Amino acid sequence: KGGDQDERELAQQSLVQTAMKLAKPDQMPSVKAAIEKYDADRAKSLFPKVEALVGKCKEDASCYLEVLRSPDAQSEANQFVGIKAGYMVAIYGNEGTRDQLVAGLKPITNASLRHVAGQTIDVLSPKGSKSVADKLRAIIEENAKSPDKDKAAGDNSLKQVMYRLEARAG
Repeated sequence: KGGDQDERELAQQSLVQTAMKLAKPDQMPSVKAAIEKYDADRAKSLFPKVEALVGKCKEDASCYLEVLRSPDAQSEANQFVGIKAGYMVAIYGNEGTRDQLVAGLKPITNASLRHVAGQTIDVLSPKGSKSVADKLRAIIEENAKSPDKDKAAGDNSLKQVMYRLEARAG
């Protein structure tokens, strides 16, 4: 029975964190209640930062984009806030936001945030985009030549997005 309880608690913790990533401003009180109900310790420590972000940006995709690209979000200590910002760009953004994200990928150096940025570009390109795929290819090729091997390694998910955008664009 102990294993079942542990698995249930892990699932609850994971669900609370997912809810925190996806919650819109009006859903934050429900997330806070879930954190309390399931005694989600990690989420408890992250919630004040996420709540402040949502309070600041509300439904403004450009505000979230600014946070995603900020140097502060690139640190491991603040990457969850950056991840939340990336999800919110996907929720509230459009093709214009996507183009701003692609043009401003360079400052996103944290591998987890680059992955979320790639997913966001993908979500905001439902019909694909040859021009966005070309821009991603240029970034990927430039980083591959860089002496900083972490840069190229962080582009693996961008490559997958680039191929999907090309395929959907036909």
